[in-house]
Amino acid sequence: MYDVRDTRLIQSAGEEIPPWGHRFLNPSFGMISKKDRILLQDALDLRCDAFLTMEKNLPDAAEHVERKTGLRIMRPTTYWGLLGRWAKLYR
Repeated sequence: MYDVRDTRLIQSAGEEIPPWGHRFLNPSFGMISKKDRILLQDALDLRCDAFLTMEKNLPDAAEHVERKTGLRIMRPTTYWGLLGRWAKLYR
């Protein structure tokens, strides 16, 4: 975790802090719980490309969220499916 944080701090040095958004307050995201909307908004505000979750219901909204915001919601197994072939290069 600290390795990721340190990398992020180095890469973002000199950047302006993005204004906090309110995109997930939109009624079109009403099917997502309030707690999940807060987490998704944080991911969007911090310019994340993807949001990993073990939750069962949140990935059901993945297509809608990606279409409206560009943020991909994935389970770790889905993410590993994307990275698996590249991981073989580092054995």
